[in-house]
Amino acid sequence: MSADEVNISKIADSLLSDIDISLQFILGEKNPGNNRDDIRINRNNSHSIFTKSIDQFQPCPQLMDTHLRSFINRITDSYIKNCLRSGQNSLLDEQISDSFYQFAKVRGSKTTSNFLNSDISLLPHVVKRVTLCSSWKSRYFLLLWLSVLILTPFPLSKIEDQLPDNVYIMSCTFLESSSGKETEAASVLMARFLSRVDTQYYLTRFITEHINSLKWKDTSVFTRIGILSTINFLLKISTLNHLSPYLNRISTLTFNELQDGSKLSSSVLKLLIKILGKLSLYFLRMANFSRIEDAITIMLSYVSHQDTNIRCTVSKQISKICLHVDPQSRADVIRALINQLDISPVDGNVFQDNLMIDMESIDISLYHGTLMTFGQVCGMVSSSSCLYKIASIVHKTLFTEQHRLMHTVGSNVRDASCFTCWSLFRRHHDSEIPEEILLALFKDLILVCCFDGDLMIRRAASATMQELVGRHGDRLFDLLGIHGSDAATYKIKLIETLDYTVLGHTKKSYKIPLQLYTKLDGFLYTEFIDYLFKKGVTNYDPNLRKLSCYTLKALIGASGASDAKINMSIGGLIKRYRDNEKPGLLYCIAELIELVKDTSLLETQNIRLAIQNLKFDFHHDNYSKGEEYLHLLGVMCGQIDFNLDDNTFDTVFNIIRIADKSEITSEFIFLSRNLTQVPTTYKNKWISYIRYGNIPSAKAIGYSFILKTEMNAIIRILLDTSKDAMLRSYLLDSISIYLSREKPAIDSKMKEILINQMDDYTVTNRGDVGNFVRLSAINLISENQTLFWNAEYPKMKKLIVMKLLRLTGEIMDNVKLRAFTLLRSLLGWRLDAHNLDQSTLLYHPRKYFSALLHLVSSDSNLFYDSDLMTEFWRGYCFSAGSPQAVSTVINSATYSFLELWEQLYDNQKMLILNCISLLLKSQKVTKGNKSRFQKMQSSCLNFVCNILELNIGITNTDNLKVIFVRTYNLTLGTSNYHRMFTAIRIFTNLYIRDVLKYQGCRKRIVWIYRNHPSPMIRERAYEALQEIEFEMDSRSKI
Repeated sequence: MSADEVNISKIADSLLSDIDISLQFILGEKNPGNNRDDIRINRNNSHSIFTKSIDQFQPCPQLMDTHLRSFINRITDSYIKNCLRSGQNSLLDEQISDSFYQFAKVRGSKTTSNFLNSDISLLPHVVKRVTLCSSWKSRYFLLLWLSVLILTPFPLSKIEDQLPDNVYIMSCTFLESSSGKETEAASVLMARFLSRVDTQYYLTRFITEHINSLKWKDTSVFTRIGILSTINFLLKISTLNHLSPYLNRISTLTFNELQDGSKLSSSVLKLLIKILGKLSLYFLRMANFSRIEDAITIMLSYVSHQDTNIRCTVSKQISKICLHVDPQSRADVIRALINQLDISPVDGNVFQDNLMIDMESIDISLYHGTLMTFGQVCGMVSSSSCLYKIASIVHKTLFTEQHRLMHTVGSNVRDASCFTCWSLFRRHHDSEIPEEILLALFKDLILVCCFDGDLMIRRAASATMQELVGRHGDRLFDLLGIHGSDAATYKIKLIETLDYTVLGHTKKSYKIPLQLYTKLDGFLYTEFIDYLFKKGVTNYDPNLRKLSCYTLKALIGASGASDAKINMSIGGLIKRYRDNEKPGLLYCIAELIELVKDTSLLETQNIRLAIQNLKFDFHHDNYSKGEEYLHLLGVMCGQIDFNLDDNTFDTVFNIIRIADKSEITSEFIFLSRNLTQVPTTYKNKWISYIRYGNIPSAKAIGYSFILKTEMNAIIRILLDTSKDAMLRSYLLDSISIYLSREKPAIDSKMKEILINQMDDYTVTNRGDVGNFVRLSAINLISENQTLFWNAEYPKMKKLIVMKLLRLTGEIMDNVKLRAFTLLRSLLGWRLDAHNLDQSTLLYHPRKYFSALLHLVSSDSNLFYDSDLMTEFWRGYCFSAGSPQAVSTVINSATYSFLELWEQLYDNQKMLILNCISLLLKSQKVTKGNKSRFQKMQSSCLNFVCNILELNIGITNTDNLKVIFVRTYNLTLGTSNYHRMFTAIRIFTNLYIRDVLKYQGCRKRIVWIYRNHPSPMIRERAYEALQEIEFEMDSRSKI
């Protein structure tokens, strides 16, 4: 059972109970009660719960079977009671029909209809009711019901004279004029009706009216589908004697239509092929072998059809015919299928492991259809000749890949090949399968399980492997030289290793060979090595190429191969690369070089000669070509004394022009780490690349020794705010890496420059991109604390704390939390008392702000330092009042402030208000910082407004007067409606707090109402005056 099926089986009883209760409400069997289930399921939500509960059974619908008869009986009983007679409840009719449809949709119409009431007295009523229904679900339900009732053993005319006519006319109507589920049900009804002994007249009439070559061309596609569905089902359930007068007419139409099926829709073509397959079985009984031969010939022409469903249908129909013919005829069919493949002669007397098939030129659809047919018929094949032929082909097609410009095709061929193997192993005994076939396919399937790039193919191969090991394991391992209890151990470990879940991950599946080598004493080592050398390392997919190289390296390393043997392998790869520069070979060479212990034995000159003429065109060449070239250079520089010449440097700098591939960046970093010499020309080129925004060069320079001499040039680029923020962020990362690795002595001025990068608030059309720079600056200080957090430089320590305090109130979560983490590390703050971790701080802003305010207020060195606290509240105001902050953050920051406010003494409150008031003071700022300063003041103003409206207690009125003055000044000469709206709210609050002390607030509002040029602002001032008047009236009444 699959994981979904197991999960459903665990809750099946609960789901069936929900279906039962909800069905009671839908059918009107029950009124709402007071028990727990009745409260959870009621008349309003019963249909929704009913549908959802049934839908959950889709992975394993047979789990409903224990209750299905009861459910369907209740549905039909309720319908008979409430809906079957004319004039009854039409709404309930639709509800009952929909309930039946839900069961039929999940469990299937055939199974579900078997439980319908078969009382023949209902026949006339159901027929009449069909014509009155307006809902298609109701008609579908009734037509299926009729298809059961029509099977009555009594003559229909005895039940009601006009009943046969009514059923025939009604069925024809739905076959000709509708589509979808009604046609499906009507075709079943019509086929069962026509298969009756007492309806021969209607059968003749149906064939005459509809199986007519002249009339057929004028019928619509939907009508054709309905008629062909009826014929298909009729051929399935009827007898030869009953249909023999009409077979010639049906077969003529079928053959004529299939002669040129290119113009037919897939649905019509599929039905015609099914009909042809059933006609062939009738021809067999009639010993009409020429017609059978014609039928198979036509089917073979559709084996290569472009529609997968058609190919599957053809393969099934051919297999049904082969099941009833003699072995020689089956062999002829297989021979005809092989001939269509147009490959070199396939010897039926021996297994050919070197069969020549050009995978790049084959017809993928033809091979898929042929292999699907092989899978269907090979279980009936007893001839070793046919088995040899099929196995020889499958041995090649298990690895089919056909390359397109940007992708590969052929996974369906590999899937069909696995199916063929599965069928062969399942339906044949040990003695019937030649040993060379068993061994070859076993090794092939292991390779597919481990190395196929398609998840579904790996799992298909695993399922086939289980079939092979389970049915033929003893003989297989005996052939491999493993006997007795060892064979049992091998079988268990092999199946455990080829785990379904493990195969779901490509990286894990590529690790299986090493696991098998370790667990099973070098099992299939040679096969794995050969495959990886020949195919794996040159795979079309760059990621699979690299995984193949890693696996090859791990296997050779685990085997303890000597340097001489590894050098021989490297020499073979170099030769292959010279002959044909296939992607992946250089990467493989690099990985094997790392295994060589004595590097003096390496053929360094041969490698240099092989790559010296490599040219890279970043406009046309795939990035993977440059990636493996950089990787090889990095390994050679790291493992041996290898210096790059000018031609190589030019190629490298050409490759890193591909700036959008992380693989190129990673390999250039790897190379940079191992470079020991870079000529001045290329140092300057490197800096030039950075200056023009090249990402790989910016990320890699921190790993290179050249930063020792080029630090000033990098700092100049860093200070150029016109450069992309991401580029400057990467430069900070590189500087951080350089400082961590080299521990150089840098002057205080440069340190201050790096610290000040936490002030970068660059905004572009992508938003606040400066947050990348700020985050990198925080990380730089965090990773080099010993360099920046030095007791000899107290001013620098204070500068770092000031900036981090501001950043802890950032809107950007990643910056805020990283600053908070670093600040805790530097100041020794502990969160243990708050039971908080990083994830809690990220997803629960209120807990974060509460912890932050508690830690800040508890640290007297911070709290009573006006400079530090001013910076802190500068940042906090953004979270508590910025228009860009989400409401959750604003509310959390404000609520946490109120919690703190209640715990503070009056002198501490005054210190906080002084800092906030200072932020509202008008100041002269540089042009570049003006926008940020205005945002800060607007956020601070909004924060002040919020806390005033929450009526916090402020005993020192001097602070409120300062707030009034600062707010008043911020309204002078501005038309910013956000700022003006907030200022008017503050004036209103202050005036209502104390009418006598804050007369100026009302005067200012009146002036704004009368004189401000903006109508919106004047209207807001007017509303504020009305609010004041209303509040004063209320107070006077009290």
